Amino acid sequence: RSFPALDRLATVDLLHSGRWLLLVGLTPAAARFIAGVLVTHLASAATFGYVEAARVVGQPVYVLQMGLAAVFTPGLLKAGSERAAGLASRLSFPFKALLSAGALLYLLAVSFAWPLNPLPRLLPSAYVVTWAIPLTILALLLQGILHPARSELMGAGQAPKLLRLEIVSSSLLCMVAATAPLTGVLAVPIGWVIQGSAGLWLFERARSRI
Repeated sequence: RSFPALDRLATVDLLHSGRWLLLVGLTPAAARFIAGVLVTHLASAATFGYVEAARVVGQPVYVLQMGLAAVFTPGLLKAGSERAAGLASRLSFPFKALLSAGALLYLLAVSFAWPLNPLPRLLPSAYVVTWAIPLTILALLLQGILHPARSELMGAGQAPKLLRLEIVSSSLLCMVAATAPLTGVLAVPIGWVIQGSAGLWLFERARSRI
């Protein structure tokens, strides 16, 4: 189904809403940067290198999320702006189902070294720590499942609230990353999972109150 183009915003309105959306986008990115700095300094640069190698293996889940987002986001924004719970449910369910199915199949295919998995030969450093890849894929799945609720909140003009929720969930990532001297490579993947889980609960709770 196609959706009509949204009304053109005046420059003043665009600047007003855009500043909040900019901060919403920057907050999790800043948290990932801080987490990387913490792991590098509290553990080692090599430790963070293993984290990044696992993240590269998990990137197809993010690519799938972005592809689905290109299709579903216009409708989710419309659902949020019109407070149309029925439309939101009809769009969010297939988004989550397709993303979950793709991520779980990919997790089974690449999480561990086995004869038909070529990635251990291409990126051997990603497989040094056993649970780094499964946790990273799970974290990317959780972050992707957040997208429908995030889009609805944006469409409903709830960007300031969305920013507060992003700050809370992103802070958890930084706190877990600070455990790197104890948890090593798994500090960031575990932090991502906790960030995604907390964000999912917070965003869905906020979405239900639109």
